[in-house]
Amino acid sequence: MYTVLKNTQIVIALLKEYGIKHIVISPGTRNGPFVHSVEEDSYFKCYSVVDERSAAFFALGIAKQLREPVVISCTSSTAACNYYSAVAEAYYSHIPLVVLTSDRNPQSRNQFEKQQIEQSGMYGKMIRKAVDLPMDINCDEDFWYCERLVNEALLELDHREGGPVQINLPAYYNMEVFTEKTLPRVKRIYRNELRSLHTNHELSLVEKLHNANKIMMQIGSSAPWSEERKQKARDFCRKYNCTIVAQHMSNTGLEEALNITAGTDICNCLSKAEPEIFISTAGPTQMMYYEKLRKSNTQHWLISKDGEIQDPTHHITEIFETSIDEFFEYFISQADESWTNNEIYHNELIGALKAYTDSRPTLTKLTNIYVYQEFCKLVPSGSLVGMSILNAIRGVETFPLPENVEVYANVGAYGIDGCMSTFIGQATVADKPAYLVIGDLSFIYDMNSIWIRHVSDNIHILLINNHEGIEMHRSFRNHGDLRRFITAGHKASPKGWIEENGFHYYTASSIDELDEVLPVFMEDNRKCVLEVFTNEQDDTTEAFEFYSYSNDASAGLKSAVKSVLGTEGTYKLKKFLGKK
Repeated sequence: MYTVLKNTQIVIALLKEYGIKHIVISPGTRNGPFVHSVEEDSYFKCYSVVDERSAAFFALGIAKQLREPVVISCTSSTAACNYYSAVAEAYYSHIPLVVLTSDRNPQSRNQFEKQQIEQSGMYGKMIRKAVDLPMDINCDEDFWYCERLVNEALLELDHREGGPVQINLPAYYNMEVFTEKTLPRVKRIYRNELRSLHTNHELSLVEKLHNANKIMMQIGSSAPWSEERKQKARDFCRKYNCTIVAQHMSNTGLEEALNITAGTDICNCLSKAEPEIFISTAGPTQMMYYEKLRKSNTQHWLISKDGEIQDPTHHITEIFETSIDEFFEYFISQADESWTNNEIYHNELIGALKAYTDSRPTLTKLTNIYVYQEFCKLVPSGSLVGMSILNAIRGVETFPLPENVEVYANVGAYGIDGCMSTFIGQATVADKPAYLVIGDLSFIYDMNSIWIRHVSDNIHILLINNHEGIEMHRSFRNHGDLRRFITAGHKASPKGWIEENGFHYYTASSIDELDEVLPVFMEDNRKCVLEVFTNEQDDTTEAFEFYSYSNDASAGLKSAVKSVLGTEGTYKLKKFLGKK
């Protein structure tokens, strides 16, 4: 029988998945749930050594001889301190030890609890990876988090040079209850380096990819792709049933890539076309597809040169510690000459995206979405486009852009600060027309950037001023004085500051004015700003109408529901149903 403590069950189950059998145990109460569980499981070979100092070195000897990881398990407090010398030796000798330090309730740390010291990360630089497991596992999210942490630790045992890892395992209640007959089903994550001598697991992935009918590769934000990489991507997609999805800021330059709009509703249109295997690159993205995939059975493969676990879908099974070029090269070289993409999934995705775009209403008012639409029509080929944050990104990513346009946004940390400064830095050293789309709060926040003396004449800033941050209306439409505290409502225009810093200033407050001034602004050879004035109510309503999408059988009721409930009521209904 196994302990009822879920965190301990997860550790034991993953030790089995990684083939770790040898466990050196020192006596204690706190590690009792783990110890009694493994000693009753014939899979494990357990050794008893009372002195933790000797126990750790004894385990180190076993690991040296067998050339495989060994677990050392002790109770809490100074018992864990006695492992330090052996941990240091294991670190410098690259010996894989799993240092399983049992702990008390994390809530009582530094509260004069007996036999409780700060054990999390206690071995400092002498450890390859240290994780502190949650004590309570109350839901699937908790289970995934604990499972992911254990995977992170065990993956480091043989990563590069390898060495010891620490798993800090708290236990407080039900320590003496052993009623579980089986361990939970856990997911092992594999790290693949795709070196010249390929592992059996890496070789098996080729066949798995070949047998998959629906493969989606998502490209995150990146620098423009070389022609060589584009060709590798095409060759890869010809061999496997894979379709590449991207955004403008992916900068792939692939005509075959399907451009996916940032936002949640575009993901609704893909919900019936979920992939069997979802491959992502490590670059940041504003695509909101990850949460949708959490409810699916999709396998997630991640291409990331640093090899770190990044699991936004909660379904990651494979990490490729390699470049995207090496990933393409490996799977192309391993493919049979007869393999070919049947295009069924590609066409299914095209149909889903077309249904989404066809559902959009015609834009008839001067709103920020209308401005994005008209701006994208006029962006010249070979230019640079910067986007500030949230609405600006969502808007520009919605509409087509010509070929050879580089698109960027600060989507790593995703903050409001520095959007314009970053764009100005890029534009200053770019020998091409440069355009920034930005909202009023982002502009005002970073307005000192146009004072930089290196600002060049290729800079065009499209400022959409609706006198507040309307993004916050998506969550707080009916909560108190939004304009005062949440959306930072104002009546300001930075016109004076713009002109004071030598920028040519354009303005528009109607569709007719925009139609007249926008082409002139786009072609201006001077540094310039076009400030377009819209209003929050129209912007918010138009956005809701434009991005709303349903792909189920009730989609035909959309207009009828709105006629009864109105826009506000429909918005609330969608929130209730989880459609926003």
